[in-house]
Amino acid sequence: MAFKHSTKDEELKEYLNGFDYFWTISSNVGYGYPNKPLDVLLVQFFLNAIDTHLTGGYPYYYGDNYIEEDGKFGGKTWARIKQFQLANGAVADGMVSAARGQELRSKKQRRPLTIYALNSWYSYERRQFYRDLKMDKDLPYDLVNQFEVPDF
Repeated sequence: MAFKHSTKDEELKEYLNGFDYFWTISSNVGYGYPNKPLDVLLVQFFLNAIDTHLTGGYPYYYGDNYIEEDGKFGGKTWARIKQFQLANGAVADGMVSAARGQELRSKKQRRPLTIYALNSWYSYERRQFYRDLKMDKDLPYDLVNQFEVPDF
């Protein structure tokens, strides 16, 4: 299940455009992982939403970059994750790791985790909706009432 999580890590807050929280997933998304539908859906939503800056503010409803927001992980979602990772200096492994706000960078490769890179772009592109994703008219209906805020 996708949810909002806070962080006290100063480097991570700076990377998140000053926000002290981020939207994350409950388990990893990618080949060989559980791929819970709501986790996959959040990743798909972020990927489509952040690409609007390349199309003059319009999402990719057609074409090679748009991925159907269906909560199913497959080749097209994997390819878009990998494309995003390579373009943004994130760990380029075609998967999105669940994160809990301790560190911005992966321990092994010392690159930003993909979930943080997705949050960083979304908070930059759609800052007005970042605090409450439910305000974004493009948020898939299945996510609207599914966000959890864990106890800190």
